[in-house]
Amino acid sequence: MIYMGVGQLREIRAELLKHGKAGTTPVALIESGTTGLQRTFVSTLAEVHQLAAAVQLSNPALIVVGEAAMIREQLHQLQHQAAARIG
Repeated sequence: MIYMGVGQLREIRAELLKHGKAGTTPVALIESGTTGLQRTFVSTLAEVHQLAAAVQLSNPALIVVGEAAMIREQLHQLQHQAAARIG
C-alpha cells in the first residue's frame, strides 16, 4: 500500500515493473477513502497511470498493489450471487 503517491504514480509503477512485478498485477486506487467523496478504481499495474489520468485522481489517495486490490470486486460478485439465490 502506498499513501499519497498519486503525483509519483508513473515512477512507482516503473519501479515495481523494473523489480519484477507483473503488468497484470491488480492495483486499486482509493481517493478520499472513508468519506462521502470516496472513489475507487481497479486496474492493472500496466495501465494504472492511464486510468489515474483519465479519472483525474488526486490525493489524498491510497494505492493498493497486489491481490488485496481485488477484494472489493470479489465481495461485490459474492453479494450479487447471494442476491440472485435469494431472489
